[in-house]
Amino acid sequence: PEEFVSISSISFFAPSIVNFFHTRGVSVEEVLQQLYQDVTEGNGVQRLIAHNQLFDQYVLRGEMARYQRMDLLDVWNQIPTFCTMQHGMDQFNFGSTGWGPKPPKLTELFQKLFGLSPPTVHDATYDAYTCALCYRGLLHEMSPHTHSTETL
Repeated sequence: PEEFVSISSISFFAPSIVNFFHTRGVSVEEVLQQLYQDVTEGNGVQRLIAHNQLFDQYVLRGEMARYQRMDLLDVWNQIPTFCTMQHGMDQFNFGSTGWGPKPPKLTELFQKLFGLSPPTVHDATYDAYTCALCYRGLLHEMSPHTHSTETL
């Protein structure tokens, strides 16, 4: 929690939330070490897929630099990326904002691709699964014959 407070300036957590961080959380160093293992072992990572991938990249690269994990940053920067939000904007019209096309929420993209609403559970596992389904749907929309055998 002290590290979180220094980063976020949020220090008014209820004791139950602080206890959750102490008992269930892991340090950023542990996360970065696991990420390094994931991207370098076996076949490595073929592609990074995310919704609003640019934001995620800024956050992760910032943490890698802050913790001086240049080994991870070097590997990370070599991995091709795929942003479901950007590709969704390229394929569909979600309206506009005052400055350009409206970026879709993950749930909006899912609904456009499949005609269904995804579960409304805000949980990282569900979000990752929804993003993976959107990725597959976008590959089909972009070029069904070229990507028909591509796997996640």
